[in-house]
Amino acid sequence: MFRDRWIASIVSNIGGWMEDTAGTWLMTSLTTSPLLVALMQTEKKPLFSLGLLAQTDKLLATEK
Repeated sequence: MFRDRWIASIVSNIGGWMEDTAGTWLMTSLTTSPLLVALMQTEKKPLFSLGLLAQTDKLLATEK
């Protein structure tokens, strides 16, 4: 059972990487703006972005 879930996790991760690469590749072919390409990558990682916001809020609260 563990092996099946492990294999499914690997396949899912590879699919996610392929989607990220294809999306970035498409965005670079549509526009030359580095900002839009970066926003495309940031949109894929909402938990990372929320973590950055939480840390910023935490730092601002300690400064007061």
